[in-house]
Amino acid sequence: MRYSAEHKQETRKRIVRAAARQFCRHGGKGLAIADLMRELGLTHGGFYKHFDSKQQLLAEAISGFDEMEAGVVDAVSKAKPGAELKMIIEHYLRLEPCSNPGAGCPMAALSSEIARYPRPVRVEIHRAMS
Repeated sequence: MRYSAEHKQETRKRIVRAAARQFCRHGGKGLAIADLMRELGLTHGGFYKHFDSKQQLLAEAISGFDEMEAGVVDAVSKAKPGAELKMIIEHYLRLEPCSNPGAGCPMAALSSEIARYPRPVRVEIHRAMS
C-alpha cells in the first residue's frame, strides 16, 4: 500500500519532532534510530525512506528548534516594557526542563556537543541561531 505525499510529510514531521525531544534529552550521540522509530510505532528501515543519515535528521531537527522557541518569543512579546529579560530568564530556569529534559532549550542542551558535529550540522545550527 502506498501512502500519500501528505502522510509521508506528516510522518517525517513526527520523526523530526520526536528526534528533537530525544536530542535534548540524550544529546546527539544518545539517540538510537531504532529506539526512536519504535517509540513512534514505525520501522527502523522506514527511517531511511525519510532521511539519509542520523546527521541529516539532527540537522533537520535543529532547523525546527526555532518553532520550540516560539514560546519564548510569545512570552517576551506579552511582557511589560522592561520585563523582557526577566521573562527570558524565567523561561530558561523554569522547573519543567529539570523533570523533563526533552522540554528544555535545545541549544542549551546541545551546546557542549556542537563542536563535534559534522560540518553540515554545525552550519544548520549556525543558521538556526542567526
